[in-house]
Amino acid sequence: MKWVQLGGRGCETAPWIARGKGRDVMTTVVWPHRAKTVLDMTHGARFDAQERGGRGAAAAAGTRTLRVVMAGGGTGGHLYPGLAVAAALEARAAALGVDLEIVWAATPRAVDRRLLSGFGERYIQQPVQPLVKSVKKLWDFWTGWRASCALWAARMARGDVDCVVALGGYAAGPAAFVAGKHSRAGGGRIPVVLLNPDALPGLANRFLLKRADVVVTQWP
Repeated sequence: MKWVQLGGRGCETAPWIARGKGRDVMTTVVWPHRAKTVLDMTHGARFDAQERGGRGAAAAAGTRTLRVVMAGGGTGGHLYPGLAVAAALEARAAALGVDLEIVWAATPRAVDRRLLSGFGERYIQQPVQPLVKSVKKLWDFWTGWRASCALWAARMARGDVDCVVALGGYAAGPAAFVAGKHSRAGGGRIPVVLLNPDALPGLANRFLLKRADVVVTQWP
């Protein structure tokens, strides 16, 4: 397993977005044979058309809205990197002529409400709870986990999710976990991109590591 640092020289949009071959590359590859950007993984035909023939060709390659779930929240440390990535994805999608919808799988905490309330119905307040060492609170965690997983399983079964970007923390778990069990509308398993801006991966990111197609990190 090889970790490659993301960012540094050539980074033009945010520490979590690198620049490569004339386009924004949001990928640090753990498995080289799976190296793809978020837009490559979820809308490859339209991306390839844009590369060959420009914006008009990209639009002709498909008209379905691309839905990306930004999964995580509870702290600004998870949300601010996610907001930077979401903004870069929206800018890149607009340049490619791709219809993009960002949905947030977050929490009802105050910081989430303050930063995400502007997304309206695209801000999903999951019932998931942090995993704590208290036996008395294990039931709250389990019921919240199951309810959150059921919520995303229903959305994915309807074909409403094309990709999950896991931002770390307990709120990232349900959507990213369920994605591995469902297929997207265009065929193939729903890809999971794991964003790890911390020097040491937390419990949630360690749990999701084997379920991720791409891992993005800013540390060597």
